[in-house]
Amino acid sequence: MIDLREKVPNIAALTVQLGKTYSHIHAVLRGDVQAGPTLAIAIEEATKGEISRSDLRPDLWPHASSSLDTAV
Repeated sequence: MIDLREKVPNIAALTVQLGKTYSHIHAVLRGDVQAGPTLAIAIEEATKGEISRSDLRPDLWPHASSSLDTAV
């Protein structure tokens, strides 16, 4: 998983908005902890799509360029 921290200008503000601890959100954005489905959606909404649910959980929401989309 890629490190998504650079896409969030203020992680502390994001944690307040989400009602989660800084350490948890930091670990999720760093890729050390997997976001649950509800948290992945909340992060997508809070970042206005800068970080998508697909970025956080491609197992649940594959990216559009997935091989599933290109299968004939």
